[in-house]
Amino acid sequence: MKVSLKWLSNLVDISGLTAEEIADKLTFAGVEVEDISYLAKATNLIVGEVLDCENMPDSDHLHICKVNLGEKEGVKQIVCGAPNVAKGKKVIVARVGAKLPGGEIKEGKIRGYDSFGMLCSLSELGVDNKYLSEEQLKGIELLGNDARVGDEEVLKYLGLDDSILDLKLLANRSDLNAMNNVAKEVATLFNRKLNLEEAKDESNFTTDAKVGSDTEACTQFSLREVRGIKVKPSPRWMSEYLRSMGVRSINNIVDIGNYVMLLTGQPLHMYDLDKLPVKALVAKDDSDADFVALDEKTYKLEKGDIPSSISAPLLVSKDIEDKVKLESLAQDIYSLLESNDYVALLPYVYPSAETEKALLQLRDKILQRTKRAVLFGYGPRYL
Repeated sequence: MKVSLKWLSNLVDISGLTAEEIADKLTFAGVEVEDISYLAKATNLIVGEVLDCENMPDSDHLHICKVNLGEKEGVKQIVCGAPNVAKGKKVIVARVGAKLPGGEIKEGKIRGYDSFGMLCSLSELGVDNKYLSEEQLKGIELLGNDARVGDEEVLKYLGLDDSILDLKLLANRSDLNAMNNVAKEVATLFNRKLNLEEAKDESNFTTDAKVGSDTEACTQFSLREVRGIKVKPSPRWMSEYLRSMGVRSINNIVDIGNYVMLLTGQPLHMYDLDKLPVKALVAKDDSDADFVALDEKTYKLEKGDIPSSISAPLLVSKDIEDKVKLESLAQDIYSLLESNDYVALLPYVYPSAETEKALLQLRDKILQRTKRAVLFGYGPRYL
């Protein structure tokens, strides 16, 4: 279980505590912290603005840039080979002496031109490539208009000023698969105040959607219908929390499900109700079809596999089983990522203790979240 200290600080007062102090206390209390990691590892950074950008003679990719670093640092000449560097862009500058994962930045000459620093991509700051788009990987990181030239707290501006604890959870502490419970643990160990939020039920209608289970391996299946939803990018704070926890942001709808899962330990999945011929879903364990998951990869099911938040397309209706093949339903569910306005079902599935199988490479994650994370009966509360 990964624990973002930035997120944790919003759930419990950890002011004045270092990552090492929290890790030591947890470990001696029986919750082993295997590692402390950081989203980025870079020093001596500053926000700059490219005042001028000229192509270097006799080079097909190098540029000679004049970069304003603010009143304190002034204007510096930096040679950059990124294809997206341009006049007027705000950029991340690693000054001379900066220490990055790839080494220390030094003053130097490139083809006879002085260069006093480096314009950086997020990858060069140590951000895992899995969180970056193809565009981000090809060039330097271009900052928004809200970035302040001369700002030296670059990692904070980027949301990368976070420390991550990697907990090795034993079978008797699977409750700590939820950030809320980690916060309670830390609050107890350090005698600190909790700041947990309580969700309010503001529903004003009753759904006519139906759910059920055709397998004894799934003993509970619940859902909530939400109407009038707009698909759009997640707010920055949510994307940052998910990234810190090792989850890639997709959009606000998918991300809400992952956020709730990490907060409460209860997996959820969103369905586009408009894509279903009838408002009925049932958990089954007798399919051996292929399906496309939200990571855009195709997985082969085995008989005995049952639904979970990761394998959500397995939930198919008895009434439409003959009309819609599992593969097409999975694709329809995935297509919700590109829809603009839809009604969603939030299903909650509780597998019984006898369930021993999940999906291929996803099995460990599925079992960790569905079999051990929450107590029976708590799912509807989180919906």
